[in-house]
Amino acid sequence: MPGGVSLDMLNWQRQTIDDAARATGRDPSAIHAYVRINVAEGTPVDKVADAVQVLADNGYPDAFVDLMYVATGTDAHLEWVERMLNR
Repeated sequence: MPGGVSLDMLNWQRQTIDDAARATGRDPSAIHAYVRINVAEGTPVDKVADAVQVLADNGYPDAFVDLMYVATGTDAHLEWVERMLNR
């Protein structure tokens, strides 16, 4: 997530899914979107928390935050998430 959140790109991708759903007679709202946030090494907790908030505020309330490059081990992951939630 070094470049931040690109809502234009997410909305374009979502529109593609919605159009395909309509083309096959499906209700687009029945297809739920989860956004993955890949956190780059050295990214501050506040920047990730802000990205999650921007997504939620713009129609993407569910995000998976991947901490593979910023935390090792269960305790480190939990500490990182706790800092993000307490921000």
